[in-house]
Amino acid sequence: MWHSQAQRSSKEAGEYEVTYADSKKEFVDGYRSVMRFDLQPGETILSITEGFVRDWLRSRKEGVDKDTLDLWDGQTHISLPGGTHVERTLFTDPRSKTTAVRYVMTDTGIDADYRVSISAANDTSAKNSRALMVISVARNEGTLESIIDATHPPRIVANILNDRHVFDGAVRLQGQPVVIRESDLWELRDAIADQDRQVSLIVASSVSTQADVRWRQVVGALTRTSIGTAAVYSVDAAAVGLLNDELPPALRVQPGHLRVIAPRVDMDNPDSRRHPLITPDTITTFLGRRGRPTEEALAEVARSPRRQLLETALPAEVRRVLELLDQEARKAELVRKVEQQVEDFDLSRVELEATPTKGRQEKRIFPRRADRHREMQSGGDFWQVFRASLGRWLDKPASEISEASIEEDIVLLDRRIIRDRSALEVQEEFLSSAEAERNSLNVELAVLREEKDSLEALLESTRKQLTDAHTEIESLREQLEHYGVRPIEPEALDEGDDQAKQVRLLAEILGNGIDAVDGRVEVGRALDLLASRLDSLIQATLANRLCGNHWVKVLEQLDRARGRAPGMYSADDPSAQLRMLTERLGDWGYPFDTGKTREVSAVAQQLRTLRHGWAHYATFDQWDGLRAHDAAHRLFELLGDREGAAQAEAMRVEVTVRLGLDMLDSERDAEETGNESDR
Repeated sequence: MWHSQAQRSSKEAGEYEVTYADSKKEFVDGYRSVMRFDLQPGETILSITEGFVRDWLRSRKEGVDKDTLDLWDGQTHISLPGGTHVERTLFTDPRSKTTAVRYVMTDTGIDADYRVSISAANDTSAKNSRALMVISVARNEGTLESIIDATHPPRIVANILNDRHVFDGAVRLQGQPVVIRESDLWELRDAIADQDRQVSLIVASSVSTQADVRWRQVVGALTRTSIGTAAVYSVDAAAVGLLNDELPPALRVQPGHLRVIAPRVDMDNPDSRRHPLITPDTITTFLGRRGRPTEEALAEVARSPRRQLLETALPAEVRRVLELLDQEARKAELVRKVEQQVEDFDLSRVELEATPTKGRQEKRIFPRRADRHREMQSGGDFWQVFRASLGRWLDKPASEISEASIEEDIVLLDRRIIRDRSALEVQEEFLSSAEAERNSLNVELAVLREEKDSLEALLESTRKQLTDAHTEIESLREQLEHYGVRPIEPEALDEGDDQAKQVRLLAEILGNGIDAVDGRVEVGRALDLLASRLDSLIQATLANRLCGNHWVKVLEQLDRARGRAPGMYSADDPSAQLRMLTERLGDWGYPFDTGKTREVSAVAQQLRTLRHGWAHYATFDQWDGLRAHDAAHRLFELLGDREGAAQAEAMRVEVTVRLGLDMLDSERDAEETGNESDR
């Protein structure tokens, strides 16, 4: 736990050290996400993790001093002036080629302390170079339910999802809903049946064709605190019927409904209780009169996927990585505590030696040298045994222990004893904690075994009841057929009047005054803005190196060096411009990146991917358009083009307003969700 603000402010100016007070309140995880994604050529697990952490810390509104952050090497602990404390743990094993790193950010929130942990390692089980990352957020105040509801995903999760292709099993995790049209049904069907996924699926069926676009926006707003723990799918109205025809009744999602589908689905016998359904009237209540979800709505939608992921056992390779990092952190804590006690010992000796003595009343620790010499010369056995013992304890020959060095040797021995005793105390503390944890786990295991036996008995009883019910149904069918009455199948029942009214009311809310946003048009607008401004920015940045030439000559020389035939290069083409910002320019390296994290290259790469899709007629939704304006705004900021940044920001705000979801503004998002980890 952090000291109070008053205690921190009492430190002298320039001292950024932050200490912790002992706290009996245990941190409890309220959010956890496990992500896997491929590393790009030249990237390592250490460089990519540090880059994401540094960018995230820089984007936080509070608790971070940007100047201090710029001086941080990313490889040591740091206490920033704003109150944020970051610890780093590193584990490497050349034999297994395992490299793992963990960053733990701790800070004080409004009503609790919170801790964000980012653990990453190279995935040794993958054939290609792949990263394995676990992000968790914990608080030390409240019940488990309240912690799950109050904890939101930190912005670093969205940054990773937007920058990389992240997978859980065969299911891709994204920062916005995936649109499912008739031609995309296979993707959702495979995701439901995927037995390797650990995240939940949130499937939402549109109420009508006219409301498809607005429905996607509402689904994105309702699930924005579920990112990293669920894959979200917005099913267009034209595809709802086809989807439900392929699903068993317990998994169907009727128009205007939202269903959370848990992992490990038994398609032949799904249990509807494992896959909760949110009805249109509940969604209408969630949206309120403004058509925007409340905090309670966000917590309600996110609760089931988060709890499911927190309660699911981590995969073996993930547990191994976390255990290795835990062991390394314990070793570091052991060294820190021992060094602190030795430092305290040395300080006490300095204070003792600095204490003035009074005349002949000085109390000597050792005999006077003359007395010691007299006893040694007399051949006293004590001193010979003592010298031999001291040499053995210090791992040095007894002959090297002289009268001149004996006091220094005694102090050295004292320090070693203090160090060993401190190490023993810390190890005993760790062992005691481990013993208590083992006892607790044994008790929990006994309880779980009892529950397992009870559930097995209940399952057997339920199976018998189900068999009896089927037998009775068949008997009733036979009786009905005997009297000439045709039974009505449950699937043939028309939707009740109340349910139909709820769907109509939701459709009316969705259709109120929202202009559709064409993602392809917005991506094109962002690219046009880039084309009009990047030419002069690139030329100005490289002016001292170009010797009067135009920057397109650089691309021509690069292609020649790579054995490619030079093509037609246009200074107004975003394709050529973004190549300059993302590719290594020979001996010049990456001249547009002034920091260690290559922020310009990273943002420009996002835009380059969008441009490639735009040029090849890829399908874009409104979120792609919003992301294009956001990336363009960020790129102009990094390049120091204020006017370009202002124009991109104006486009982004325009799209945001047209979406009717201005709360998605990245600057206000943390405030409105109460996401303390991003403040």
